[in-house]
Amino acid sequence: MTEKGGQCHETGQRAVPALGLQTRIRQLESRLDNNALVQEGESPAEDPMELLRELEEDYAQLEELIARINRTNSTTEAGEGEDPL
Repeated sequence: MTEKGGQCHETGQRAVPALGLQTRIRQLESRLDNNALVQEGESPAEDPMELLRELEEDYAQLEELIARINRTNSTTEAGEGEDPL
């Protein structure tokens, strides 16, 4: 595999965890929404503050992962006749 191909493969490998993080973020957002509002006198099934903390950590991880992917993409050159996307 060429260096360019290797960088593409490396970017692809980083995209997989990003998809997992995005799925986890959507799930946490839903769980937070479900636990943020409860009827008077009832307790939420999960601690909304803990869910929020987890969500903020995942946002930070995703932001860092996307920044690394973007840095890799900005230094990768497409070969002649290759689609840059």
